Amino acid sequence: MTVTQIHTNPGEDLVEDPVRTPPHADRAEQSVLGACMLTESAFDEAADVGLRGPDFYRPAHESIWDALRSLRQRGEPVDALTVADDLVKRGEIGRVGGHIYLHTLTNSVPAASNAAYYARIVRERAVLRRLVAAGTKVVQLGYATDGGDVDEIVNAASAEIASVVDSVFVPKDESLDDIADRALEMMEQGEAATPTPWERLDDVISGARPGRFYAVGARPGVGKTVLGVQWAVAHARRHRDDGPQVAYFTFEMTAERLYQRAIASASGVSVRTMQAGNLSDREWKYVVDADTDLRGLPLRLIGASGWSPQQIRAKARQLHRRRPVDFIVIDHIGLTRPDRSGGRESRQMELSEAADVFLGMAHELPASVLVMTQLNRGPANRTDQRPIPTDIRDTDRIEQNADVLMLLHRDKDNHPEDLWVAVAKHREGEEQSVKLTFKGSLSRIDDPQWTPHGSVRNP
Repeated sequence: MTVTQIHTNPGEDLVEDPVRTPPHADRAEQSVLGACMLTESAFDEAADVGLRGPDFYRPAHESIWDALRSLRQRGEPVDALTVADDLVKRGEIGRVGGHIYLHTLTNSVPAASNAAYYARIVRERAVLRRLVAAGTKVVQLGYATDGGDVDEIVNAASAEIASVVDSVFVPKDESLDDIADRALEMMEQGEAATPTPWERLDDVISGARPGRFYAVGARPGVGKTVLGVQWAVAHARRHRDDGPQVAYFTFEMTAERLYQRAIASASGVSVRTMQAGNLSDREWKYVVDADTDLRGLPLRLIGASGWSPQQIRAKARQLHRRRPVDFIVIDHIGLTRPDRSGGRESRQMELSEAADVFLGMAHELPASVLVMTQLNRGPANRTDQRPIPTDIRDTDRIEQNADVLMLLHRDKDNHPEDLWVAVAKHREGEEQSVKLTFKGSLSRIDDPQWTPHGSVRNP
């Protein structure tokens, strides 16, 4: 059997459209897999250039790669026999063409030492396929006739292209000297941190730092949005004159309602009074002063209902190109829409991938990213009703990715104004609980004993 005939054996999943097939390289796919089964270091060399399972055009080849990766992670020998055994256990040996096809792969490798070269070819073809798929989706969006908002369509198109750009990126291999020089420079200069609106919380987490992933979890109605809005406004206020801006992506309510909450927090006038439209002259003065102050802040309130994590990332990049973004709020992650390419994945996997996108966004910009998340009903089943990290709904990736995880709790029946912020995870500090004062009618959270001053009441 010749090498050019190999791809015809593994089954119907390898049949191509004779008219126009997506970019791919059968010989390179076969060669890199064969090299990995011949040489211990070949798999690592291929992985180092960024090769992943989805990069293979042939589903059978992706299955073989997954078996190779599984064996390598377990520290077991990697050759045609062990790969075949792993595929048998997975029930996929027949789908990939059987034992004979695996041995054919090893016999057809031009040079096992060229594994990285073959891997780059496979990866390049995968990027081209993704680009073709993204281009097709962009064309479909452009021809959409359902009256969709043009800005949303552009954001969706940008997200499709951004996902291809992300797939091209491979972290560069830096020397220890380069990393050490930057680390010592950071120590010498001190790492920038923007204080939160609450001194008691700052005593624990030391403010918001760029490149960090902050997560806040709570049951509905406890105060996630109040905390997020007040934190975003305070952050923007501290950077009013020095450049960076804040982006708040809201899913649960419109940007207009969110702005009303910001005015209530800053003015000391309750949301209910504003909505009723019967403000006194003095209250109007507070509202106007607060509005004047807020309008001058580098703060973007973005209604993101129906957006995917990739769309949010694309929008954040767009904003960052115009003016640096150093604080981003996602309110909340459970309402993000699955990415268009998500297929039939479980909601748990979709939210795990969303958490990974937001972590990557924090590192890339870099920015402080604050992600709100819902908790399940676990706290209600405990005597003290205090939340714990395992109460986070649908995915544990939020806890894994978070540099700081904060869980909110209020005893609404007995002590509704006592808001407990439990810092349940802190990579760079201690885990403590902080008690703040919750003022629901004013959409505001304060340190205890806070008193207003001036017509704009936000300190």
